Amino acid sequence: CGLLTQLGMVFQQQGNFRRSETAYQEGLVLARNVADHDSICILLSNLGWVSQKRGKFAQSESYLQEGLALAHKIEDREHVGGLLRRLGALEIYRSNFIQAQTYLQEGLTVARQLRNSEQICALLGNLGTVAAHRGKNTQAKRYYQEGLELARAYGHREQICGVLINLGDVFVEEDNYVEAEIYYQEGLELARQIGHREWISIFLLNSGMTKRLHGHYNEAKRSLRESLALANQISQPHTICQILCELGNLSLSEGSTGLADEYFKRMLEMAPAGDQELLAFAYYGLARVCALQEDKENTKLYGIKSIMLFNAIGHQRVVEVRKWVKSTLQILEVEG
Repeated sequence: CGLLTQLGMVFQQQGNFRRSETAYQEGLVLARNVADHDSICILLSNLGWVSQKRGKFAQSESYLQEGLALAHKIEDREHVGGLLRRLGALEIYRSNFIQAQTYLQEGLTVARQLRNSEQICALLGNLGTVAAHRGKNTQAKRYYQEGLELARAYGHREQICGVLINLGDVFVEEDNYVEAEIYYQEGLELARQIGHREWISIFLLNSGMTKRLHGHYNEAKRSLRESLALANQISQPHTICQILCELGNLSLSEGSTGLADEYFKRMLEMAPAGDQELLAFAYYGLARVCALQEDKENTKLYGIKSIMLFNAIGHQRVVEVRKWVKSTLQILEVEG
């Protein structure tokens, strides 16, 4: 069990999630055969994480809930905290922010009691993400800064990467692209040092976004293409969709509505089942494409779909989209 778990973690670090999943599944069979409860909890947690990364949300939840039930049964608080962290992260991906916060707060309580610095860092980062998605940027920054200080103090390099990406995202929401880029570049350098392909891809994506917002379109395109190549290598559907969204935004900035339309429609096709946030962004992108093509009917159709999804998950972007749809339809009405 131990060797297969270690092998799975090596593949996971390399971003090879398919082989990682296979190793974990083989280890789980062995662990079940000998009733090794500790290994079963670890493997169920890891399988839940890998399944989430591959866009298999229902399967991920099944693994994690089974692991959590077993951890409670054997009264292993270390595993309980870790599995609550995984469940919270999964609910963030599914845009279930209230449920995510419940899991994460419970997990943070356990992690603080156990003084598990790595778990605390990860949970603070995820709680910050929940706050940011709900428009509570000041609260998000507090979570992130506490997590970053702790991660630096204990040398948790992967956790440092996670917090740097999150802090950069908050500054982007505040239109402070210079500050955001500082965090992204520091994170990219660290991710390259530790060879973490998933984080490299995400930092390149976000750096590409800030370059687009600065009007540096060619530099943005280079970053996004490198990011997409890495995301494809590690079969990361969520990140691939985020990159497609940003490529769509870049195409709109360059006036290439046909190309933007292709990117946003590919997003709709690839978005993991249950990822309402990605669908909302894809529909918003398609609404903007249709507006530039003076297609009032589809601008309204896609715009309303985006608003409904953002509103359903309590996402802060709903205010922006509502204003945009209202003003754009008025303009198209006048021009029509």
